[in-house]
Amino acid sequence: MCCARYEVRACDEGRAPTPPWVRERIIAAEGTVHLPVGGPDGVPLIAVRALYRLSLPELREARANGVDATPVEAALLRGAASAGVADSP
Repeated sequence: MCCARYEVRACDEGRAPTPPWVRERIIAAEGTVHLPVGGPDGVPLIAVRALYRLSLPELREARANGVDATPVEAALLRGAASAGVADSP
């Protein structure tokens, strides 16, 4: 699959975090959405950790400060929250 908008080639075999140079171009074009992480009003910790492949210290930082997500990342994370993905306290 090829995305002409961002000049990226991708395959449908598995998922991984967006390469930093691609993410930077998306943010430059579309901006970010700040999301709280964890708790009753935040997106699930497990979804944030899976999407960004965060270590536990990085996840603690995200829990404390939230994340700045691209619009697509925000939609994925909000979808996980609305689907009732389990979260730990």
